Amino acid sequence: MPATRILASGAMLAALASPALADEINMTPAITKTLTAAIRANDFECPVAKMAWTKEPTARGSIFKVRCGPDDGTGDVFVFAYRVTLTPSERLIVEEWE
Repeated sequence: MPATRILASGAMLAALASPALADEINMTPAITKTLTAAIRANDFECPVAKMAWTKEPTARGSIFKVRCGPDDGTGDVFVFAYRVTLTPSERLIVEEWE
């Protein structure tokens, strides 16, 4: 299935530009909301984005590995993950992590 693109928010772009490669991202409310919305907009299961890491960038843009989990206040996450690409044109592309 082709990835659907959505616009990234300004808060998301500013927050994601600073982490070092392969570091866990501080999941602020703005980042959590943006990642959750992007993943859901692509018809993937994501009650809430709970963890994210920066990965090595590609020709498509900056890569983030995101894990979602139940919206129950715990640190529990699903076993599957998502690949979120922030493109140079400031769009988010969401795919399953392989």
